[in-house]
Amino acid sequence: MFGDRHLVACHTGLVGLLDHARSTGVGVEVRDETRYWETRDEGLLITEVAAMNRVVARIAGKLSDVHPPGVDVRAPIFRHNQFEHLEMNDDAEGGP
Repeated sequence: MFGDRHLVACHTGLVGLLDHARSTGVGVEVRDETRYWETRDEGLLITEVAAMNRVVARIAGKLSDVHPPGVDVRAPIFRHNQFEHLEMNDDAEGGP
């Protein structure tokens, strides 16, 4: 919703904080589905988050299509400025 530059700034800021904590002896365990922690590859970070957004948009869209009367389906992904594109995107590279 805020763009790739914001995503990278937030993610790298947090990783920098965790790196500093480790350097002072604090035990840090990281599970990063984007694999940025291991690779420090900003392009991979952006690609992985985009793939996750497509999965979430598809699931949210399907739930919204089939919800029973009186049930309101709400999710932050609906506010994404490219929600419909994410929901319908058939990634040519075989992604989610």
